Amino acid sequence: MKLRNVLALIVVTAFLTETSHADAACPGYPKIAQAPVPDGVAPVASADQPYVWRKVNEYFYVVAEIHHPFPRDETTNPPHTQQMGLILGTKKAALIDTGLGLANLRAFVSQITCLPVIVLNTHGHLDHVGANQLFDMSYISKEDEATMHAANRQGRLRAYEMFTEGDNSLIESARKTMIPDGKFEYGFIKDGDQIDLGGVKIEVIGFPGHTPGSLAFVDRRDKVAFTGDSMLFRVLLDDRQKVREWLTSVERFAAMTRGIDTIINGHQWAPFRRSDIDEERALAHAILDGTIKGSKKKILGSDRTIYVLGTKRIGLLNDN
Repeated sequence: MKLRNVLALIVVTAFLTETSHADAACPGYPKIAQAPVPDGVAPVASADQPYVWRKVNEYFYVVAEIHHPFPRDETTNPPHTQQMGLILGTKKAALIDTGLGLANLRAFVSQITCLPVIVLNTHGHLDHVGANQLFDMSYISKEDEATMHAANRQGRLRAYEMFTEGDNSLIESARKTMIPDGKFEYGFIKDGDQIDLGGVKIEVIGFPGHTPGSLAFVDRRDKVAFTGDSMLFRVLLDDRQKVREWLTSVERFAAMTRGIDTIINGHQWAPFRRSDIDEERALAHAILDGTIKGSKKKILGSDRTIYVLGTKRIGLLNDN
């Protein structure tokens, strides 16, 4: 065999070894006793099981705290989730967001992988950083640091009570299982950074709008993106200036993720597709152009103006 062919074989073998890491890195995993949510089935809230999960592919899992459709009077809403993405590399895993901390998330994740797990936060709101303290290292944007520190168990419980809208069995269970506050190590990440997990690098895309430091994460190996609250069926923004800022972020994200059609967000079980990006853009343009009218509604304790186009909604806190 010629030397060139031998070298090519070595390169291909190394590539296969690197990318077929799931069994090699953690033999015997995943070992979750709980069955995944079947494809095409909406998960159901349960006081007995705080987490649900599904497998996107061999290296990407979705874990979620699940509630009722929220608000309940919006009958077309999907079930409300605190949704997390778990990406497996050969050297470590990345958990995108940690929910409200409804129970021991680290113990649940340890059933999926034996790899060291770092946390990547899309933003600092309490329903995305609630279990950071269970993990050895977390990363967030500098702009959302103060918001992250404002999260506490009392606020997390209050948010859960609003999400469940008076379901006493779920609320009582959460009071028993929701993890306490605690200190944790964290660092900062920003637009343009890459996080090397071994075999895959997670790209960080800045997405200001929902919060000043909102981030999206892109896994090009698996053709999956995770947007947190920056893209979902209902985006909450402060005012029209934030709509402009958010729309700029949407346009940039769309340009940087061409070819990726699985877009997972922070609160909606079913993934977004490219067509959902187009709907989000159209709604933002309609608001800014004044070609659509909104209606007042109280969401999460605040009066907002809600604009609806198709299945997408944008809620503005100050719509003057």
